[in-house]
Amino acid sequence: MIGFPVKFRSRLGATWTDGAFAASLHWNHVDAYEDRAGVRIDAWDTADVQASWNPETGALAGLRISLTVQNLLDEDPPFYDAASGFGFDPGQGSLLGRVVALQLVKRW
Repeated sequence: MIGFPVKFRSRLGATWTDGAFAASLHWNHVDAYEDRAGVRIDAWDTADVQASWNPETGALAGLRISLTVQNLLDEDPPFYDAASGFGFDPGQGSLLGRVVALQLVKRW
């Protein structure tokens, strides 16, 4: 129901590492639910990926470079005829779409 947590929400992922390199893939799921009038709001699935490089020795030791993509396939949240006029439930989805982040961290 709108304004309450869905009955089922999940995040499933896997990470692969090989020396200084790592990559991960996560699948996110928000189950279908109903609004107060009993209208079905569809389920929503997205995928997130991350790749990183973190050398442990040498001149670049302590450096970490990561590229993260949230909502890789740019999935729109399911439609909800909200009184606010936004057309989605902000408690269960996001209008941001695909978000790409590049991070550089140096540890001393």
